[in-house]
Amino acid sequence: MRMYQVPPDTREKEKVIGGLFDWNQFFWFLAGAGIGIGLFFIVITVTGLPILAGILGLIGISTTLPFVFVKKKDLTLYQYLTFKRKLKKQTGHLINRRKDVTE
Repeated sequence: MRMYQVPPDTREKEKVIGGLFDWNQFFWFLAGAGIGIGLFFIVITVTGLPILAGILGLIGISTTLPFVFVKKKDLTLYQYLTFKRKLKKQTGHLINRRKDVTE
């Protein structure tokens, strides 16, 4: 029986942080944690209400969670939204085509 060398699947990024996150997901999570912690400390120093500060801190953390976990069509959400925006900016006009073609 023949043995064939099969190349590894390189479409998926390597999970580096605890086997759960790749580097992009990890940095999105850090950004959300920074926003949440910043909101928490700002609200707690201004108002002194720890419950309100906790709720706003959780909202701050949850703003970046879709960019960490959601995948659409084998792309991260950020890549998907970037490609979608670039596609909508295209005009659809052909460069070499004349508008007044009369024969």
